[in-house]
Amino acid sequence: MLGDKVRLRALEPSDADLLFEWENNTDTWEAGDRRWPVSLSDVKSLIEHSDLDVWQTRQVRFMIDSLSDGVSVGCIDIFDFDPLNMHCSLGVLIEPGSRGNGYATEAVALVEAFARDVLFAHSVAVTIAADNAPSLALFLAAGYERAGVLRQHLRRGRRFIDEVLLQKVFAE
Repeated sequence: MLGDKVRLRALEPSDADLLFEWENNTDTWEAGDRRWPVSLSDVKSLIEHSDLDVWQTRQVRFMIDSLSDGVSVGCIDIFDFDPLNMHCSLGVLIEPGSRGNGYATEAVALVEAFARDVLFAHSVAVTIAADNAPSLALFLAAGYERAGVLRQHLRRGRRFIDEVLLQKVFAE
C-alpha cells in the first residue's frame, strides 16, 4: 500500500532486529498492553507466521517505510478483527526519531482503506490512554469520534488514568 510519504508492507525476516528493539523499548510499553520483554525468538515466530490468513488469525501487522529513504519508521497493526460484526481495532507505533513527519497520519489512512476495502470492516476503533495527547490528536484529526471512556482503567505506577475509546464508522 503506497501513499505520498509511506509504504505499508508485509513483515520480512530482516525486520526481526528492529521489531525486537521496538517491542522492548520500555518508553513505549505504556501505550500498549505489555509490560514485559519479548524474545527475539517470539519476534521471529511472529514474522514466520505473518503469512497466515487474517480471516483466521484476526490480526495483521504492516511495516511502515518512509518513501524518502526506504527506512522503516514504524509498524501498524489491525487486531481484534471481527468478520461477523465487521469491525477491528488499530494500533500504530512510530519510532521516536521519526515522529512529527506525518507518517502515522498517512499509515492510518492506508490501513483504514485496507480494513474497509479488503476486510469489509464497517468500523475501526482505537483505545488510547487519556494522557497520550499526540495519539488522541492523531486519531481525532483522522475523523475518529469519542465512543466512550473506561474510567481509571490503566495503571501508571500507583495511580490510575482513563482510557479513551475512539471509533470511526465508514460511510455506507
